[in-house]
Amino acid sequence: TAPYNSATHLVNNVLAGNGVTASNITFSGQAAQIGFFKNGLLGAPNLGIDSGIVISSGDVNDIPPGGNQPDQGQYAAAGDPDLLTIAQSVTTNPQSSQITTTQDAAALEFDFVPVGDTIEFRFVFASEEYTTYINTQFNDIFAFFLSGPGITGPYAAPAGFPNGSINLAQVPSTTTPITISSIHPGLNSQYYISNTTEANHEFNGYTTVLTIKSAVQCGELYHFKFAIADCQDDYLDTGVFIEAGSLASSGVSIQANTPLPNNTI
Repeated sequence: TAPYNSATHLVNNVLAGNGVTASNITFSGQAAQIGFFKNGLLGAPNLGIDSGIVISSGDVNDIPPGGNQPDQGQYAAAGDPDLLTIAQSVTTNPQSSQITTTQDAAALEFDFVPVGDTIEFRFVFASEEYTTYINTQFNDIFAFFLSGPGITGPYAAPAGFPNGSINLAQVPSTTTPITISSIHPGLNSQYYISNTTEANHEFNGYTTVLTIKSAVQCGELYHFKFAIADCQDDYLDTGVFIEAGSLASSGVSIQANTPLPNNTI
């Protein structure tokens, strides 16, 4: 409940870890599309992440085991043009060109300043579309858009970041965006976990815990956009669980050792 599920509280008190200072925090979408999860609450048992933020293309209250199955149309709300472009680019999905619209988009955005030269966080992707709708146009999409100094990308970014943004949500060691058509039992299966019994949460499948890392410039201002949407319809929800405190940037640590008795560096 408010203020604990507000975007500002979730970023400052849940997501942001060591070496990251966030500001200008906004959320677009329905209030029920974002929330806090913890082991045993909002579908986290055996998820591999103890707690954090969850963002969904549907109602996050439908996620816990035994809750309402997140398979119904939700909001018939607007989509996101960049998420549509990414969904259409997933070449592992032979029907990606048939994706012509996105709906029920939700996006958490904020500026941040890192103290180090790398930013990282950990997350799990999950979907009710597994495994029936693999390689179809009903292939929900999410992305982690990063913009700022040293970054030039094809996706939109706020006015203060004129060189666009890049998508960090990619299958490890590839440039392929993560969807149910790029991580599933037949492809990149080492990252896939079946949940057909819905013992862990109401999504039919989910990924192992994945780590995102990206080079940044120490002390400069960057912008993050965590976004998700349904593709082609507003049924069969998809969600992303982001680990608490994992959005971090480690600065340089210096320790001086001098030989006794001389303490001159």
